[in-house]
Amino acid sequence: MKSINIYLLPDAEEDLFDIYKYNDKQYSRENALRTIREIKKTIYNLSKYPNIGNIPPELERINITEYREVHSLPYRIIYQFLNEKIYINCILDARRDIKTLLLERGLR
Repeated sequence: MKSINIYLLPDAEEDLFDIYKYNDKQYSRENALRTIREIKKTIYNLSKYPNIGNIPPELERINITEYREVHSLPYRIIYQFLNEKIYINCILDARRDIKTLLLERGLR
């Protein structure tokens, strides 16, 4: 099976950093590291199964279908699979209003 490259876009990199900082401050450094490890594991699995994610329902309702999502609870990893490459657009807390967050980031 051919390896698929994964690219974290700047927003996703910033999201990972923010998630780390939040978990380190609110819980512990060990918790922050474990959370980031789990997210990265979920992202890495996309290289084997790039179509495993579903279209985020909030985006599908407004006819935006080029994005997919996978979960590393409580986070939603929003990505695109284009030309045999995976682009991680953002990593969002599923407890927040995802539609508003995505529209603010200009994913339209």
